[in-house]
Amino acid sequence: MAILNAVYPDMGLGGRATGSLDFAQASSESFPRADARLTITGFTRTTAASVSQPVDVNFAGKLLSDGGEARAVMRKRGSVIGRMQASLRPLGPGAGDWLTRLRAAPLGGGIRYNGPADTLYSFAGPADQGVSGPIAVAADFSCSVADPCLAGVVRGKDMVYENQTYGTRLTNMVVNGRFTGNRLEIDQLTATAGEGKVEAKGYISLAQADGYPMNIAMTLDNARLARSENIAARATGNLLLEKVAGQAALLSGSLRLPETRYRIVREGAAQVPVLTGIRRKPAAGRPRISGDGLAAVGGSLFDLIRLDIALKASDEIYVSGLESEWMADIILRGTTLAPRVTGEIELVRGTLGFAGRSFELQEGRVTFPTGDAYDPAIRLLASDTIETVTVSVAVSGRASNPQIAFSSVPGLPQDEIVSRILFGDSITSLSPLQAVQLASSLNTLSSGGGGLSPLGALQSATGIDRLRVLGPDDTVGRGTALAAGQYITKDIYLEVITDARGYTATQLEISLTRALSLLSQAGGSGQSNLSIRYRKDY
Repeated sequence: MAILNAVYPDMGLGGRATGSLDFAQASSESFPRADARLTITGFTRTTAASVSQPVDVNFAGKLLSDGGEARAVMRKRGSVIGRMQASLRPLGPGAGDWLTRLRAAPLGGGIRYNGPADTLYSFAGPADQGVSGPIAVAADFSCSVADPCLAGVVRGKDMVYENQTYGTRLTNMVVNGRFTGNRLEIDQLTATAGEGKVEAKGYISLAQADGYPMNIAMTLDNARLARSENIAARATGNLLLEKVAGQAALLSGSLRLPETRYRIVREGAAQVPVLTGIRRKPAAGRPRISGDGLAAVGGSLFDLIRLDIALKASDEIYVSGLESEWMADIILRGTTLAPRVTGEIELVRGTLGFAGRSFELQEGRVTFPTGDAYDPAIRLLASDTIETVTVSVAVSGRASNPQIAFSSVPGLPQDEIVSRILFGDSITSLSPLQAVQLASSLNTLSSGGGGLSPLGALQSATGIDRLRVLGPDDTVGRGTALAAGQYITKDIYLEVITDARGYTATQLEISLTRALSLLSQAGGSGQSNLSIRYRKDY
């Protein structure tokens, strides 16, 4: 079976198939003739999410112009867990081309399955997702291939759904459904998502003649939809997935985000120049044949979904890398392949970590002037006092190519400002090594690299929310120190400061309101203190 992986990349098929497969078709208009006798032992599918349990499959089928039939038996460790039987009688040549005759052919048969859900999912599910747990399916079908008549039930209990891309994990999933007419009616679908839950009900039509219509209503209650290294999100609200004939499926609704965490670690990247005026000569010889076209075969109804979702968060959008909290009011439209965003995201509070220093964010706004969800326009303004100079850092432009500008009070040249940011001192007091570092940083800024923080990789590896270098402070007996902090909850921030000379201090900040904070520090010079800070922008 692994040979098929060369034709369909990333399928991850395993097992061994023996038997015969014959197919003949005199012309593209004539009715094909097929005969298959296959035994597959140890069939598995390996994906990023899971490895399906091995099963043995026996299949026998034939297709002729006057009729066809197919039978399959699925076994797990010798025990039968599934059976399928189907027969059809294609219409005569006067009914149209062979595909039309096949779709309109009278159909009969049924399916029975009682076993692991990952085995069924392995035949058609996306590679980055997985479903496990026990499931039972019993259905009889009749009428025609294009518009089947169904009768039966589907039951699942203690199932688990996982999405590797976003870290989504739904547990304790219960599914109760019934086949009626040409539909699968979902009477109950419940699952636990973190500390919240998800509920859904509706129907999915299996009628190709009707364009596979569907209507599924979902209710989310503090449901954790994502939990990965870079994003964690919970949501409350309602969603509706519906489809009508001739149109792509539409996902609409309104969601409130009680808490979202997003991590940004941006490093300066090598700039690759784009050469213009280059013309490439086409390759000589016979055109190359690849499997790319075949790999695209087998798409599902959910490959392209239209979007119309209102997302609102009054606060509690935490961005690590900026160490900040944001609020959002946006509308997501377009499609899953090309989403379009309108609205804006505004700063609530936070700091900007830049070159090992922490600048207080005074202003922050993210907008989507072109609707591009992956390249919004950003505007950040942050300031900090270094010695007797108040330095401001402004970040503006598109997210793919942000521009950084400096200003200060009193006014200083850019190289002098950068010197004070990097080394806390005037450019006239730098050592030769520091002068080289300053020149490198200025060159990086002028080329758009934006990478003044050597701590980004360390911060990403350790998973902490904030990592910075503090200058020496003789009043408390501290040398050049490293500070590492983590948000314990949305309102509590804990930070540990230590240097190479044995100085250690712990700071705790509790946000009572957006403007009022309670600060506590212990250790360091052997003293502890408690203070209250009130901040207000005028």
